[in-house]
Amino acid sequence: KGMLIDAGWTVDYRPRRNRSYMDAVYVSPSGIAYWSIIKAYEALRKQFKDEEIDARFMKDAAAVASVSEDVVNKLARKVKKTQTEMTKKWKKDFSGSESEKESDEGGVDCDTRRERMSSFVMRGRNETDRDDFHPKSKSFSYYKDARPSSGSDSHYLHGIKSKKIGRCTLKVRSSEDKRNPAIDGFNPYSGERTLLSWLIECGVVRLRQKVQYMNHQCTKVMLEGWITRAGIHCVCCSKILTVSRFEIHAGSKLCQPFQNIYLESGSSLHHCQIKAWNMQKDAKNLGFHHVDTDGDDPNDDACGICGDGGDLICCDGCPSTYHQTCLGIEVLPRGDWHCPNCTCKFCDAAVYSGGEEGDHLSLLFCNMCERRYHQSCMNELEAHNVQSFGSASSFCGPKCLELFDKLQKYLGVKNEIEGGYSWSLIHRMDADSNSNSQLSAQRIETNSKLAVGLAIMDECFLPIIDRRSGVNLIRNVLYNCGSNFNRINYSGFYTAILERGDEIISAASLRFHGMQLAEMPFIGTRHIYRRQGMCRRLFDAIESAMRCLKVEKLVIPAIPDFLQAWTGNFGFSPLDESVRKEMRSLNTLAFPGINMLQKPLVPQGNVIAAAAAGDSVVVHKEDAMTSETETEKKSNFASSA
Repeated sequence: KGMLIDAGWTVDYRPRRNRSYMDAVYVSPSGIAYWSIIKAYEALRKQFKDEEIDARFMKDAAAVASVSEDVVNKLARKVKKTQTEMTKKWKKDFSGSESEKESDEGGVDCDTRRERMSSFVMRGRNETDRDDFHPKSKSFSYYKDARPSSGSDSHYLHGIKSKKIGRCTLKVRSSEDKRNPAIDGFNPYSGERTLLSWLIECGVVRLRQKVQYMNHQCTKVMLEGWITRAGIHCVCCSKILTVSRFEIHAGSKLCQPFQNIYLESGSSLHHCQIKAWNMQKDAKNLGFHHVDTDGDDPNDDACGICGDGGDLICCDGCPSTYHQTCLGIEVLPRGDWHCPNCTCKFCDAAVYSGGEEGDHLSLLFCNMCERRYHQSCMNELEAHNVQSFGSASSFCGPKCLELFDKLQKYLGVKNEIEGGYSWSLIHRMDADSNSNSQLSAQRIETNSKLAVGLAIMDECFLPIIDRRSGVNLIRNVLYNCGSNFNRINYSGFYTAILERGDEIISAASLRFHGMQLAEMPFIGTRHIYRRQGMCRRLFDAIESAMRCLKVEKLVIPAIPDFLQAWTGNFGFSPLDESVRKEMRSLNTLAFPGINMLQKPLVPQGNVIAAAAAGDSVVVHKEDAMTSETETEKKSNFASSA
């Protein structure tokens, strides 16, 4: 940067498109502006190479020439090509020469070419040098210059389709996406999405394959049939039955159809489920995604609050980064700075200052609200110590413990609602060698339903590939995958599904930040069931459950096209400043350019009326489903807002 200033360049700060923060713009003596310091450096180097240079600039030219290509490449931070085959296909089909040509243009209009400067450059400077990177960075740790997009790795950002591909964000599938499966490998499916159809799609079960329902001792064949996409064709009555109905038709009351229905090969459908689950990419490592922090740049490249890039403050305790404006910090503190993920929720300190020794000094992690806390701080505020569920679980107070306990009672339980529908709350479970056969069967069923839920989300949204880690955000949210990066640590997510018989129709992702707030970043309905009130059914069931759990408010991201649907029919409103401030300390999922909405969940006698928020729809009554407004229909199509 000093080279540019010495050569007569100036640094200006201008607002990003649809952003609340200011980004650095590098202006040449001739008036050409660059969002990227790398592009500005390349322009300066080209100027020294091609033009006649005054003697007073000879020293600067030598300095420019002394910067090696390795350093420039580190500054640009080339992202490794570790994406899936789907991502590679996207790159091949949609990057093309046009995007490459566009990314080579260096003017202000090239909004997607803002290069990211690795933090190793910042760390090598002293406090005075750091001031050069931001006018307000007085004696502060350092800033990261994170670009919203780049030519080298913008091909991997699949949340949006425009030529100027920016940071991944939330986008619903359009009708064009459904007609063109080459876009990202998505193939529309018009049949029923059941666990059996999932096994067929995975290839572990074949169409017209013979099956038998065996008694519990596997000594007697009780019923025979063969596999179809719609269910099992019964040989005795020639009817197509669901897997559950096939068990009842066989005269069994075990309620274990997958364990007792066998293929000719001798494998049960239960073992087929295990095989299909293990066929998924990285199935053995779904519980935790580790992001490498041993390289030149160990920090994140997106704000932990808004999810966007720009001038970011780096936490001195973890890889998290933030915008100063998102944090609401007017004056930067001196010395080390720790983000909300590294400070106690009670005393706001990274280190306990009470003078006691031992475990009081360490920050504990609450498994419900996901906040850090000191044991001593909690003991001072609570009348009694909170017990732990084993050595790996802890809670910051009785409210989080109560909420966790109630959620466990919801998990895996089918809750019947009117119209022949049911809803369930599920959470991916890891294999446990100590679990009994019943828990193992529940784990396999839960994980299989999550795989079907992911297929439903794939019908609703374009893939969202995180640039820094390379993970598919929607997949990791559905599978509640953890991470050493707080921004993509989704271990606290639950999935709610709407079912009719064996068919899964809708799915939603939920995360509870204690009783004070819950978030729902995704809710999706299968395309063949949209405009039929399915999204409404699932949402009302979720809202009713949250009221029973004493959750105070629900927040969601709202795509602009469906903002009216959520505010007009579901009772949401823009975030209050108090809620926005409250969310600064929470690890919520945010998308660049997407507004957040809130809905208070105060106790009410008529939950359905509150959910309708003035709409004429009467939830759970089949004869009223056709009276949805047009905006309700849109919300069922977007299913995310």
